[in-house]
Amino acid sequence: MKRFLSLVAVVTLLGCVAAPLPMQSRVQGENVLTVAPGDSWTVVEFNESGESVRTLGLELTSEPAETCISGDWRKVKVVSDPARYTRDPAYIVSVNRIEILLNTSLCDAYDSYIFDKDANFGLGEHVAYGMFGGKTLGRVVAYRTK
Repeated sequence: MKRFLSLVAVVTLLGCVAAPLPMQSRVQGENVLTVAPGDSWTVVEFNESGESVRTLGLELTSEPAETCISGDWRKVKVVSDPARYTRDPAYIVSVNRIEILLNTSLCDAYDSYIFDKDANFGLGEHVAYGMFGGKTLGRVVAYRTK
């Protein structure tokens, strides 16, 4: 039993420091993505074939959000989500990226749109990540609507 618990502890720790999240390579340019509370965005997700698979209308708020991930998370108001894919989404702006967590009710299994702040025209990735690594699910494009 001690060996099993030791193995579980090691696997858990290794999972927490596993490979970095899949991120889009930086695209340098003049059109740096910026966000602020009150901004409205349309985010369009594309599959590997380049077909649009989801379109969300989102409005960023300044209201704090509860997530399982540390940081200064803020609530996202869902304006349009025809497939009802999101659940209490939240966003965070860090030094080099913007992340929209699509579902804040799940811990250790995160579903997010991640944008490199230096990326042109809001290019990003739809990623799933957790204790044991992550993978890219699709590409996303965000554009400001308000």
